[in-house]
Amino acid sequence: MDYAGRQVDLGMLAGGLVNEADAPHGLYIPDVPRPSTDLVKAPLTSRRLFCPQWPQAISTEAEILQRDSGYQRIHVTGGTTGVTAEALRTWRPFTPGFINRAEDQAYAMAALKEDSYLSHLHADGLIMRHDKQAFAGRSIAHASTGKAIGDIERLLLFSPMREIHGRGLHVRDHLWPSHLAFASDAGTLARLIFALDGAARGGSFVAEGAPRLMQCPIFAIRGWNASCHENRLAGHLWQPSLAARNRGTHRVDKACLTFAGNFSEGAYSGRW
Repeated sequence: MDYAGRQVDLGMLAGGLVNEADAPHGLYIPDVPRPSTDLVKAPLTSRRLFCPQWPQAISTEAEILQRDSGYQRIHVTGGTTGVTAEALRTWRPFTPGFINRAEDQAYAMAALKEDSYLSHLHADGLIMRHDKQAFAGRSIAHASTGKAIGDIERLLLFSPMREIHGRGLHVRDHLWPSHLAFASDAGTLARLIFALDGAARGGSFVAEGAPRLMQCPIFAIRGWNASCHENRLAGHLWQPSLAARNRGTHRVDKACLTFAGNFSEGAYSGRW
């Protein structure tokens, strides 16, 4: 049960990650550092106004780097997540195919009810090394404009949830205190972010961003409607198959536990 009295099914698992450059120095190093004070002196952009790096850094330190077990996770990082077969049967969560960032949040939103929801159990010591800077650092730097526009698109892609989901904007209550609750009344916010960053960056940011953001709201509504229909149909198709495998679940569980026990006695030093 959470702070608001809602029933919580901790049927998903969430671990952490460490940047490849930090891994030699330890596993519990935040991949998102606290911003420097230079941000206060920087030109007026959305990053200076909203400073999203602060809550993300604090949440990373408090949640992802938690060294104890038995905690519910709100902030989830990609790559170290999982879900039980029982949770799949019960909740039928899905991520729409057109969501290519924050997929874990879309997945969780598909399993929210008014008085209950599916959430993550913290897996202390389950840590993935993040190698993207090692092999794609130059490409990431060159794609900074597209990523910045994509950050705004993400607000617009998630916002139709308030119309489609039965909980409306109250879906954010289930994700509190996550700093990454993208479902919002995003029209005004997206315009403000684009205006601030467009004035500061100009050039390709405005030329590329304006047409993409103008088309995004219609694309998002169509995408959510189509995805909900497709996944309801898919759920009916794969649910009998999953249920048919239930007879062998105890054998799989036993094999997994044996593997985990052998693994933990070897090189792995964390706790499951």
